[in-house]
Amino acid sequence: MVKESVNVKLMTGLPDWILSLELDRLEFSEGTVPAVTRVRTDQDMVRCLNEVNQEVKLRRVTFDVNLLLHSKGSIALLAIKLLLGVSGQLSLNGVTLMAQARLEVLMNTQQEFPGLVSATFSFTERPIFACNVDMYNLIGLDTFGIDKWVNEKVEDIIQQQLVYPGMLFMDLTGLSTGQALQTTLVSGIHGDFKEWPAAYSVAVKISPADHNTNESEFVVKVGSADDSAPHMERIKHSGEVQFDLALESLANPEVEVKVTKDVSFAVDPVIVSKQVDLTIILDGNTMNKSYSIDYQDDQGSWKIDVNVWAYLLPAAVIEQKGVDVVHYPTFASEANCNEDCPQLGVLYLHLHRAEGIAHGDPGESVDPNVRVYLNNQQVYKSGTIDNSSDPVFDERFQILIRTKYSTIPEISDQTLRFDVFDYDKFTDDDFLGQTSVNLSTDVVLNKALYLQKRASKVGYSVLYVSMVFKPVPFYK
Repeated sequence: MVKESVNVKLMTGLPDWILSLELDRLEFSEGTVPAVTRVRTDQDMVRCLNEVNQEVKLRRVTFDVNLLLHSKGSIALLAIKLLLGVSGQLSLNGVTLMAQARLEVLMNTQQEFPGLVSATFSFTERPIFACNVDMYNLIGLDTFGIDKWVNEKVEDIIQQQLVYPGMLFMDLTGLSTGQALQTTLVSGIHGDFKEWPAAYSVAVKISPADHNTNESEFVVKVGSADDSAPHMERIKHSGEVQFDLALESLANPEVEVKVTKDVSFAVDPVIVSKQVDLTIILDGNTMNKSYSIDYQDDQGSWKIDVNVWAYLLPAAVIEQKGVDVVHYPTFASEANCNEDCPQLGVLYLHLHRAEGIAHGDPGESVDPNVRVYLNNQQVYKSGTIDNSSDPVFDERFQILIRTKYSTIPEISDQTLRFDVFDYDKFTDDDFLGQTSVNLSTDVVLNKALYLQKRASKVGYSVLYVSMVFKPVPFYK
């Protein structure tokens, strides 16, 4: 099977010496079509604002699948353009891919069936990936080993993009009118795997083993290092509870699950105490881990079933190249709010750049950095840009936002503050100014935030940021 003229723009965030990399042709010969096994399916209604700020409701169908692909021959042809007029073609062959992935399809129920709006593909674990890249039809490149160097670098880039996977977004709105399919592959959060946010669910079911078991009450607690206190639910005699939670990152991936029996006038006995490492689930061949425990005392006997699911959360669709933001989220790509939105989600932030950062003395140089505070608690500190009043930070990070519990305000009542400092090696950093913004579920794109300065004003200072809030999708 051959698909001609795909023309998919690949991998934003490429190095400067690569001007473009486009997928020209797909070739799936017999035996190379990916084997797809469905793990689970879910559907719900989501709401969002369209391009003219009108609220629309869309049906979201989500498929979680296992993928397996092995090909000795070529499966893809790519066109590459480099600096100085160099161009050529790349053949992707010897591909091995094993991964778990998620496909989300959005449909507009107010349009004629199927009313396709978009499809988003992302990995929910680190894929096992290997490939070879052959480069040919070179134009403008000599033969003194430079072609081999370019070939190796491009192969490394493709490998890296899949080790730190991003999200493939497909705009399907033009299919009904015969327009071309608009597709963009957005890179993920580069860096150690531990920097990725992850969602997890813990379900605990307690059942009496026989009819002679007396009525009893159990306490279920689930928590991680991110939690100031574990989350708690009670089960009277029998029943099931589910905790839908998330980790800001996998730096501390262990989740503790504890079940105790409520006993009057005595220490509650611990029936279940499990430390679950989510990275083991994400690196395994399944998205969940199950435990079954039999418990018996003088009041009777029970069976306790514990299931833990985990999956990675895809990054937001924001890209920067130099001082320009080159790719924005669309209303469809970020339509993830369900009817109860928001309760728990990840706030993706992109600290782009600043202008006019200065001391009260305009002749004094500055080495600026930015500290970010959520509700007056520091959650991030940027790197320091040496000797620049117009620093380009280009830093992405994420913050876990909770609004589900009564002790935490709704997202519209939470504040994000940015403090700008001048780095000093021998003394405390000098405060240069601050700005703040109230959070919302709206996408904020390359917004200019003007700093309030403590020192006397020297012109203006402005910070450019983007923010996307994405509620965590859980399965019931």
